[in-house]
This record gives sequence, C-alpha cells and structure tokens, in this order.
Amino acid sequence: MELALLLKVNTNIAHLNIAANCLKDDNIGILCRAVEWNHTIVHLDLQENSLSGRGCTKVFKSLIANDSVCSLNIGNFANSFKNRIGDEGAEKLAQLLQVTKILSLLDLRNMVLNDANLIGLSEGLRFNTSLTYLNLSKN
Repeated sequence: MELALLLKVNTNIAHLNIAANCLKDDNIGILCRAVEWNHTIVHLDLQENSLSGRGCTKVFKSLIANDSVCSLNIGNFANSFKNRIGDEGAEKLAQLLQVTKILSLLDLRNMVLNDANLIGLSEGLRFNTSLTYLNLSKN
C-alpha cells in the first residue's frame, strides 16, 4: 500500500480523508502502522471502510502510540453501517480515551453501538480530559 509508505516519510499532510475506500480490516493494519510513525496528521477520516471490531481495534491501538491525531471520524454516512466497533473495538477505544492527551474530536455516528459498547465508551470517558466533541448520532 503506497499510501502507507508515503505517510511514513511525509511531513506535510495534516488532514487525511480516506473515507469510503473499502479498506477492510486487513488493509487498515498497514495504514495504522504508518499513522503510528507519522506525527503531522491531525485529522483522520476513516468513515465507511467496512471495518469490523478487529479493524477498529487496530485504529485505536495506533492512536495510542500517536501524539498528533486530534480528530478521528470512524463513523458511517447515513444508514450505511459499514464500520462496526464491536466489543473488541469498544475495549480498545476505552483504553485510548483513558490515555490520550490530544484527541479532541471523535465521530462514531451510525456505528450500531450496543449497551456493552456504550459502557466501554463511558469507562474511557470517565478518565478523559481532552475530548471536547463526541458524535454518537444515529446509534
């Protein structure tokens, strides 16, 4: 994946929008490793990429290691429900929210969050001091 290689060396890209590219769980891992190394991206838009809980976990894990992304949109467009956080993803999101000092915007719209997902989210938010915008619409 050439984009991942580019992100490892590029020091100019601040906003990365790769929404609706059908990355799926396997390809998102390559991108996440690049995001861990890149410290110029501040906005990451991964809407509508057919990510399961496994793929979302990879994204959240990469952001724990990243100190620049302050805005993450991993939700879905209206009524598509392609990205799903799952229980595994909710656990890693809770960890991310507990340790991040920079993530201020999180968009989880249309993710079909269940009760367990929301409990995990609330546990992460209990210790979070950076998040100022959270979109949970249409869940």
